[in-house]
Amino acid sequence: MLRMRSYLTRSQLNSGVGEQGNDFRVMQNPWVHLSSRAPYVLPSDRRFVDMFNDRASPGLHIDTTLLPEPFVGRPDAPVVLLGLNPGWGPSDAEAHRRSVFRKRVFACLRHEISDAPFYYLTPGADGPGERWWRRSLRRLLEDVSRETLARHLLCVEYFPYTRGPSVMLRFGYLRSHIALRSSKPRFDVPQ
Repeated sequence: MLRMRSYLTRSQLNSGVGEQGNDFRVMQNPWVHLSSRAPYVLPSDRRFVDMFNDRASPGLHIDTTLLPEPFVGRPDAPVVLLGLNPGWGPSDAEAHRRSVFRKRVFACLRHEISDAPFYYLTPGADGPGERWWRRSLRRLLEDVSRETLARHLLCVEYFPYTRGPSVMLRFGYLRSHIALRSSKPRFDVPQ
C-alpha cells in the first residue's frame, strides 16, 4: 500500500495543521541550488528538461536562458494565486539580464527578507512581467497600494520554467483558425 506524504511549510506544522497520524515533512527549498548562470535549471530537473528539449518541436523548448519563476512573493503570504507557468514575451531576455531583476528573483527564490517580495510590484519594476501583473491586478490596485500587495501576495506556478514564443503563436493561430471556421457554417453528418 502506498502512503501519501504531504509537504507543509514550517509555519503550517507549527500551527497544528494536519491530522494526527499523517506523515508530514517539511520540504527543503530546492531553488537555493539554482545556478547563478545559464542554463537555469535545478540539478534535479536537468535530465528531464534536457529530455523534453531533445524531443520537443522547434519553438516549444523550455528556455533555460531565462530564470525560472516557480513562485513570486513571500511563502507565508495571506493571498495565494495559482498560475500555470511564467509567461513569455519578446523582451523577457532583456529583462532577465538586468542585474536588479536578477537580484530580486534570486532573493525571492531563496526566501530572503524583502520590503516587497512580489518583485513585479516593487517601486521601479519595469518589464513585461510588471506590465502583465499591473494589468491583471488593476482592480485590486484601485483599492490597495502596490507596496501593500507586494508584501501580501504569492503566486505559485504549476510549471516553473518558461517555454518559447511558438506556444503563444500556436494559441494565436488556433484562435484565428477557430474564428475563421466558426464564421463558415458547417453541416457535417456523423458517419
